[in-house]
Amino acid sequence: MKFSKVPLSVLLFVVAALYFGAAEFGLSLAFVHANVSPVWPPTGVAIAAVLWLGYRVSPAILLGAFLANLATGVSVATAGGIAVGNTLEAVTAVYLLHRFVGLRHPFDRGQDVVKFVLLAGALSPAVSATIGNLSLCLGGAEAWANFGPLWLTWWLGDGAGALVVAPLLLTWIEKPSEPWSPRRSAEAVLLLASLSIDTSILFGGWSLSRVVTQILWRLIFPFLLWAAFRLGPRGVATAMALFSGIAIWGTRRGFGPFVAATPNESLLLLQVFVAALAITFLVVAVIVTEHQRAQQTISSLASVVESTSDAVIGKTLDGTIISWNKGAERIYGYTAEEVVGRSISILFPPDQTDDLRQIVDRLKRGERIDNYEARRVRKDGQIIYTSVSISPTKDAAGKVNSASAIARDITERQRAEEALRAKEAQLRLITDITPVMLTQCSRELRYQFVNRAYAERFGLTPEQIVGKPVREIMGEEAYEAIRPYVEIVLEGRPVEYEAEIPYSRIGQRFMRVAYMPDRDEQGQVVGWMASLSDITERKRAEAEREQLLAREQAARAEAEAASRLKDEFLATVSHELRTPLNAMLGWTSLLRTGRLEGPRAQRALETIDRNVRLQAQLIEDLLDVSRIITGKLRLNLSQVDLVSVIEETLESMRPTAEAKGVFLESLLEPLAGPLSGDAQRLQQIVWNLLSNALKFTPSGGRVVVQLSRTHAEAELTVRDTGQGIAPDFLPYVFERFRQASGGSTRKYGGLGLGLAIVRYLVEAHGGEISAQSEGEGKGAVFTVRLPLLVNQGRERRPAIAPSPLSLEASPSLSGVRILVVDDEIDAREIVSAVLSECGALVTVVPSSARGLQALAEDRFDVVLSDIEMPEEDGYSFIQKVRERGHVVPAAALTAYASAEDRSQALRSGYQLHLAKPVEPAQLITVVASLAGLPGQRTLPDQWPMTNIK
Repeated sequence: MKFSKVPLSVLLFVVAALYFGAAEFGLSLAFVHANVSPVWPPTGVAIAAVLWLGYRVSPAILLGAFLANLATGVSVATAGGIAVGNTLEAVTAVYLLHRFVGLRHPFDRGQDVVKFVLLAGALSPAVSATIGNLSLCLGGAEAWANFGPLWLTWWLGDGAGALVVAPLLLTWIEKPSEPWSPRRSAEAVLLLASLSIDTSILFGGWSLSRVVTQILWRLIFPFLLWAAFRLGPRGVATAMALFSGIAIWGTRRGFGPFVAATPNESLLLLQVFVAALAITFLVVAVIVTEHQRAQQTISSLASVVESTSDAVIGKTLDGTIISWNKGAERIYGYTAEEVVGRSISILFPPDQTDDLRQIVDRLKRGERIDNYEARRVRKDGQIIYTSVSISPTKDAAGKVNSASAIARDITERQRAEEALRAKEAQLRLITDITPVMLTQCSRELRYQFVNRAYAERFGLTPEQIVGKPVREIMGEEAYEAIRPYVEIVLEGRPVEYEAEIPYSRIGQRFMRVAYMPDRDEQGQVVGWMASLSDITERKRAEAEREQLLAREQAARAEAEAASRLKDEFLATVSHELRTPLNAMLGWTSLLRTGRLEGPRAQRALETIDRNVRLQAQLIEDLLDVSRIITGKLRLNLSQVDLVSVIEETLESMRPTAEAKGVFLESLLEPLAGPLSGDAQRLQQIVWNLLSNALKFTPSGGRVVVQLSRTHAEAELTVRDTGQGIAPDFLPYVFERFRQASGGSTRKYGGLGLGLAIVRYLVEAHGGEISAQSEGEGKGAVFTVRLPLLVNQGRERRPAIAPSPLSLEASPSLSGVRILVVDDEIDAREIVSAVLSECGALVTVVPSSARGLQALAEDRFDVVLSDIEMPEEDGYSFIQKVRERGHVVPAAALTAYASAEDRSQALRSGYQLHLAKPVEPAQLITVVASLAGLPGQRTLPDQWPMTNIK
């Protein structure tokens, strides 16, 4: 019966009621004290309940015992103490039984019955007797002098109750392994009826002779033996309960063989006898049951041995066969009559006779031989393969005296395995010669198969890999790279992928991989099979090809961009040169007509002058860029006051700003400190930045120039409120030939070289420049940082720069004889006109040869010669002049304006190098200095190559 679904409250009530009823019956037989009885069936009830239902029913036992003892009139404390002892008695018994018997039924084995008797029938009642009598004496319900007799009565009553009632309840609660048949049930009824009659006559008060009494007394033992042998522990427990009840009833009335001086003594004698009977016949019943089960097991085993297809052979240690089953007859061909008594060696091939001695030696040492595969000989001489397991058999003294062997015919399996091994060898040969790497892995991530290509890739053999974890061979990082694909294939889906895998042994490899799920006979995924191809070289080649293609495309795009920039630049140069030429040509044509007079003529001259200067500036910018590209731009370094440079530039730019309506503001720190630099180039930096700001700032805007000192640097900031710079163009603002807008729709003129020149000049001075803009229409800020001179005073020093020259203040050249050599007639005429206006005597010739002839025929104070001339250039001309002993001062007046041109001119024999176009005032001053006129300063070796702005 299952009680798991019965509410606990119901179970507690039932157990408490049963315990209370049994206690009331026991207390009705209490003669020495109201709470001490020689008959105490509640002990058996409590032990059976806790053993059956668990410790959770302990409160019910406590309650039943408390109520039963409280009804005797003792105090609550005394009744509680007795109840605690009764409860602990059951709990202790069950705990000890679980500890030493286990969870088995205590009446299944003889040794378990003995443990039950000692633990539940002897030890645990001592707990209840001790606690109960202490409670009585401590509570004043009994004198301490009676503690011993009361304890003995209590202990015997509880022990007998445990040995009679507990087995009765437990054997009937537990379902028997084999239900009783109707015949056996009838036999049980007959046994119990006979025992009842015999016990009733013996304890019923009948007047019987001594002989009859002895006969009836001795009949009890055959009845209990009958129950032990035929009905088992349940029959013995039922018979003992029946006998005990009738005997207690008769003894209580004063009848039977146990009547003594007092009723308590009579019942104690009876309980001792009942306990002895219970112990004896419960043990006998369990032993008989065990024997019956053993016989059944042996019978079943014999049936199994005879029915099995395996050979089961018994033999002595010397190899003599003592048993032979049907399976052995089928496998080896011999009948039992033919082999029993003969040596087992008849089954061994001649070349394996030594195996028998080795087997016997191992068996004598008590070793078991499992799954030993060997060849054997059948009766007909056929060789078969068997798998044998041999177990030594020991006698009662523990000595090995025989052995039993179980053999299975594995001939077909062996042949199948040999065929499979042959096929595996063929498959291994095929897989080993293929260059593709093949593997088979289990769900537990272990290698089950790898071909030679896979193993050699890791520098191992297949045998060194098979059985190892995948993570160990590949490495943790490599496994994490393939783990998502492994999870997919273990879900039962094939997967293909290409991935770069960081193997721990061979490094990064790009692999092409295909996974297929490996399934068992039930279709469950037990692993996966993989084919791998190393495509690292192919991927590298593809990557290199892609890189080459990308570089080629980038180079092509760069070349196209350069070509486009070149075309745009050439178009811009053409535009910037032709535009002033157009104005100059137009006004020149009008001047030739003679119709322009007064203000209009003055305006024409101013326009021509302005455009000539503009063209000169364009040409100078182009030359500067050329010098920058070739690395030939040089600085004339000196100590410069940057404030003076900025102020002079501001003054020269104010007319332009006022004409355009732009407010020009300066915030200059007076003591910003001196720096080492080229004054003219610094002025060019400021002039270009201001020109750029004024060009892009509309009327009404503002341009602010600020100079400040930060530590060891001078910081120049030019801020405007003009057009601004688009974010996408800002990174290219300092590049050569770059303009934000190009083509025929340009809004602003210029070659796009000014800021590139500025950046180079700033960096040549050891500084840096940056540009900022919040976007188009929001103005721009250019910041220049230049290093200051250290350990210098902060007093202002004037900038070292050439002073501007004016035609009105030019010296007189009266009487100075000048030879001008130039193949261009216009160039000769303008030079002759300028110098003649100052009183010079000018002789002009068109070639070097004519120049040499003129020098030979006349004396001159100064020679001015062009460089590029037909037949013979200016370099050759001056060399011949010097070779012929002429010491006349000479200046090269040429459009060749590079540093090399200047150096070559000086090396050839010229004293000065003047770059076309040249200011008339500057030309006059140079000639006066070369002629050594009074009041003229000594000129440096090189006159500045750019006009002072």
